[in-house]
Amino acid sequence: MSKQTIKFHFFRSVFRWYDPRNIFAWIIRFRLNGYYNHVSIEIPHLKLHYQSRTGYGVTKEKTLHAKPQKTIELPFNNFKKADQYINWLNSQVGNGYDYKAIILGFFGSRKIQNSKRWFCSELANTYFIKYCGIPETNKNLVSPKDFLNRCLYFKKGGER
Repeated sequence: MSKQTIKFHFFRSVFRWYDPRNIFAWIIRFRLNGYYNHVSIEIPHLKLHYQSRTGYGVTKEKTLHAKPQKTIELPFNNFKKADQYINWLNSQVGNGYDYKAIILGFFGSRKIQNSKRWFCSELANTYFIKYCGIPETNKNLVSPKDFLNRCLYFKKGGER
């Protein structure tokens, strides 16, 4: 069997005052003091991309919606559970974007968990946790910056 990987792509939108999605992206970066405002998941051997975007919710596409500014590639070592992970992602397609969690998480004091709605880094982080078999104990907001740091730490040998 050939080497299989998963990729997490990180994006930074260009600010355009006339596009509400880009204004929202700027607010995310400003509030969380991060460079990136969006994360997507790629399963290269299946040529599939999963993400949750404002205005669309969770989508599954054959191509990326834009060119990422950074990509982290991790080995997909657990072939026995690979189908289970893909099935979980497929079951999330069509679920809405979690606006309530974003607003309350960024500007409030607690995270509101909705199992049928996702924001991008929350979807990627949940998939990452399932992929790594890490028990999730912290239900706080996970920003693209936090998720990037988690991927880099894992790639260096942490959280195995």
